[in-house]
Amino acid sequence: MLPLIAFRKKYKRGAAEALRDGDFEGVLMLEDGPTKLKAFKKIEARLSDDEYWQYLRDAWSCSMVTMIDRHKWLCLFNSKRPGREMLMTPEENQKLASMPDEVNIWRGCGHHFAARGMSWTAEEWLATHLAKMACYTQRSFRKKSLAEFPIIVAGTVQKNNIIAYFNDSYKREIVVDPKDVKLHYAEKVKIAPLN
Repeated sequence: MLPLIAFRKKYKRGAAEALRDGDFEGVLMLEDGPTKLKAFKKIEARLSDDEYWQYLRDAWSCSMVTMIDRHKWLCLFNSKRPGREMLMTPEENQKLASMPDEVNIWRGCGHHFAARGMSWTAEEWLATHLAKMACYTQRSFRKKSLAEFPIIVAGTVQKNNIIAYFNDSYKREIVVDPKDVKLHYAEKVKIAPLN
């Protein structure tokens, strides 16, 4: 196993080489979840229109936390570049088109500050599961019980305000600008204590 400093040097050299060689997929692959946005911004200007939308999808899907950079993500998703239909698969485009004009959505959060995020789901049970996962992750990471509690937020959004619908994971994710969500309620989710 490489010492941490040597690993970081090798890691950075790999991403820099991929960028120099025009290996845009490699640039994104070499960055971990929290730095996917930064990696995408490095390659953005060099991408064709189709690549822009496909790699934006990849960067978003692999990013774990998007709240902090919400405004940057919104700018990228609202790009005027042609080929926006490449952001979603044909099946996802069809599914989005078949949704009602007003869509019920849910968001599971491990902290009340995250209630106004961009990533929602069309499945209430899944939002509950994601809220529990988020809270367990926070508590495990900090090695102590937190005052925060998992919450599930329910709302509606007009279909024409949905940025994207992704069905490439278990999330059945609906990406929206939080300002376009009409909130209905937020409630605590019961969670078992850490052992």
